[in-house]
Amino acid sequence: MSRGAAAVLLGALVVGCAAPRAQTGSGAGRPTEDSGGQDTASASVVEERPLPLTGVVYLLAWELGGATVTDDGVRWTTAAGDQIRLREGYLVTSSATLVPCAELSAARTAPPGHGTFDDPSSSLIALAEPLHAPATAELARFSFDETDYCRAHLMLSPDINGQGRMPEQVTAVGWSLRLSADYTTAAGVEGQLEVSTAAAWGELWSLGALEGAEALAEGPAGPAALVLTRRLDTLFDGLSAEGADLDALAADGGATLGGPLLAQLIADTTARLQPAVDE
Repeated sequence: MSRGAAAVLLGALVVGCAAPRAQTGSGAGRPTEDSGGQDTASASVVEERPLPLTGVVYLLAWELGGATVTDDGVRWTTAAGDQIRLREGYLVTSSATLVPCAELSAARTAPPGHGTFDDPSSSLIALAEPLHAPATAELARFSFDETDYCRAHLMLSPDINGQGRMPEQVTAVGWSLRLSADYTTAAGVEGQLEVSTAAAWGELWSLGALEGAEALAEGPAGPAALVLTRRLDTLFDGLSAEGADLDALAADGGATLGGPLLAQLIADTTARLQPAVDE
């Protein structure tokens, strides 16, 4: 049995972001149905420990887990037993920034996409990464005067100004995640998914609580690399965890897929710090 290709474009920009988390585990911080898209699980109070820095490099990495990169896409089996072949896909990271400890008032903690924030560590040039060819990418690097920073923020959202770094064949204005995939459910039902969403999700981390922060704090202030690692083989697990049937979602046009997929990527993103390496 085969379903027709399902397509969705969510016109509204839906943003979810909440209080900083110290670190992420599998499924931690997953927005719930009644949370209004907010990252409720990450909203616990985290002690802020200043980290003096003179520069930052944002590195976007991938953990394949049980996924395998092949000539015709990326293949894996979900937690629900569904077999996925991701033929092509792109994820847009629209911004990343550090938040100075001196500016943690409610009026100044609005990250890019949520309000006005201007800092020498802010990267506002979007980057589209190919999900079908996952590799570590440098989002941006900056040098600045020594500053005590307390938080880091990442934002997945459309490239609103159209000035981002995109593959030649891709125009990322208006969407944050696009993917084409084949699937075979655990029950043997085959189908296809075509997902395009303008949904947006952000996350805050407490820098002082991240892996590598203590070692950096022990030495003189210098530049650091913030390594943000996303888990690819759990992309559809947020749907499975809530008992969703992949074939049924495809049948209704996939209208509920975009936001949860982004939320799952954020939920399974881990952050760590390490000394920055010169270009």
